[in-house]
Amino acid sequence: MLNNGVALFGGSFNPPTLAHMSIIEGAAKRFSRLVVMPAAISPFKPAAKRIPGEDEKGISYTFKTVQHLKGVYSSEIYLVIGSDNIDSLNRWKNFDELKKDVIFYIVPRPFFAFGEHEEKILGALGCRYVAADFSGKPGSSTIVPLAKAFHKLHEVVPDVVAEYIESGNLFTSLEYVEKIYDRFRVKPERREHIYRTAVTAAALAAKYSADVEKTITAAVLHDAGKYVSVRQLEDEGFVFDSEAHDCPPAVEHCYTGEVIARDVAHIDDREILRAIRLHTTGDADMTTLEKIIFCADYIEYGRTTPGVETIRREAFINLDKAMIMIIDSTMSYLKSKNAVIDRRMLVCRQWLKNIIAKENKIDNND
Repeated sequence: MLNNGVALFGGSFNPPTLAHMSIIEGAAKRFSRLVVMPAAISPFKPAAKRIPGEDEKGISYTFKTVQHLKGVYSSEIYLVIGSDNIDSLNRWKNFDELKKDVIFYIVPRPFFAFGEHEEKILGALGCRYVAADFSGKPGSSTIVPLAKAFHKLHEVVPDVVAEYIESGNLFTSLEYVEKIYDRFRVKPERREHIYRTAVTAAALAAKYSADVEKTITAAVLHDAGKYVSVRQLEDEGFVFDSEAHDCPPAVEHCYTGEVIARDVAHIDDREILRAIRLHTTGDADMTTLEKIIFCADYIEYGRTTPGVETIRREAFINLDKAMIMIIDSTMSYLKSKNAVIDRRMLVCRQWLKNIIAKENKIDNND
């Protein structure tokens, strides 16, 4: 039996993705009325490019749409959101007013499980909510440039949207990476790993409010130097600092990747470059973006390392704890192979332990 309430599903839809369509189709099968509302300008994406042909002006706020619908319909209003939106709800405009007017209809999304942790957040916020009995498909509008660069548009957007993008030569910001991969002989299977890492990193960036564009840039270049040595690049005229000559062999690609990003991709953002350098070892004083690249490289959805599912879940709850789990697993493996452990990994682990200890002390004092 259909729910007699009015379901509202809003978003930028720039462009519409298969993830959007899966939620729309699922909600349409469960509610007698579904309102799909494209935002003119999302409050969380004010700098995003507008969809061609849009005439609306100003930022779109959900509470205003709900106020309008309450004047049109007498039925209960269910606000359809993906589980990836739960952490940001308290930053929505006039949220205290909004939560009184709607029942949140939560659709579980890939990477963003809906469980006890999420229910506690909703409870603390005082939300009325219902968990959907279906899950949304993977993907988001933010990874469309990535999908286009890796020839995977049809995995992310409907065919008609993919054809429109291709015919208009849209979303081309990452297409330069293919030439870099070709030049430095990045193998097909490594390119697949890079893509999966970038998708995972984008999801983590959304979770922790990091710059998604910068995060994806770091991710697509993190293994660009996997198949070339420091000496080979020096022979071509590239310049490295002294650390690159003293690192363990398993870490060398972090330095070659950083130099390729700097001198070939012309990336001058220090955070992106440091994220590439530290993506295998970590270090003290890492930014959220740098932590994301470190974690995404290890937990991307093609990895089958024992225990990785537990670490994946933790990465979307607490990055620091996930990093310690990754470091412990990596160190255990290196010890079993009698391999050298980079000193920065030890420094990073202690730094993270200190952060967690300080957080626990604060929690215990509350």
